[in-house]
Amino acid sequence: MSPLDKKLPTEKKAKILTMGDDWMPLVVDAMLDGKTCVLPVGCGAYILAGAVTNKRGKKVAELINLQKGRDKDRPIAFDMPPDEISYWVDEKYQTEISTLVKKLISRPFGIIAPINDKVPLWQRVKDQVHGVYNDLFVWADMDNIGPLADFYRYVREKRKLSKEDFILIATSGNLTGFPNNNKFSVAYDQLGNKEGIAYAVYDPDEGGPYSLDPVTIISVMPLIRGREKLHVFRLGSMSVEDLLKLVPEAEKKSKLGMTLYKLNARLDTMGKRFLKR
Repeated sequence: MSPLDKKLPTEKKAKILTMGDDWMPLVVDAMLDGKTCVLPVGCGAYILAGAVTNKRGKKVAELINLQKGRDKDRPIAFDMPPDEISYWVDEKYQTEISTLVKKLISRPFGIIAPINDKVPLWQRVKDQVHGVYNDLFVWADMDNIGPLADFYRYVREKRKLSKEDFILIATSGNLTGFPNNNKFSVAYDQLGNKEGIAYAVYDPDEGGPYSLDPVTIISVMPLIRGREKLHVFRLGSMSVEDLLKLVPEAEKKSKLGMTLYKLNARLDTMGKRFLKR
């Protein structure tokens, strides 16, 4: 019995794998069967993930939400390699997204962007402020180095599964209302017995150089009056100054600034709708 086995409960349903095992084929097969898995990512955290396609996915999203203990229809982020994000983004924003990704790739990041019609209907989120459909795209393996990056390379190169055949949707590996988990034992204790979770993959090197580096989220939504810069929804471990060195066109607004921004956005949207009549 390994030291890990001694620390973890034995009655859990999800089978424990380690990154030293041949875990990737097992996880892919489970996800293609509609199951979810708890996976490590390069920023030192764990995620609850499932695979979706253009034809299948709503049930997987509902399963993840139920496993998290939240409303089954809550939107879930795409978790995909940086070079694949622009494929799903509105054509008008693809160049901008590609440029932004290259600036952010040294850190865990997320991008909120208008999407195109390749995104399945059930995954589209209507932004009531701007009046467009958008999604959140997240990547937590900095510089494309980490378990998720290795996993996607296996999916694309070894299993030959395309973007339409296999895309991860994921959320943080914890129950709703609990802090995000950076330790496998905690994530497993909370989620390991949830129905539909096939595997939980343990990273024996957890706590490495990228550990505890939260994801910075930037919005690339239509510009409106009073907004000339990209809005930072959430700042990770970087300071504002560090972020602006990477993305000088970004801006972190105060609560008052966000309130004024939303008001201007709604007025701007209403004005555009009136002019179309």
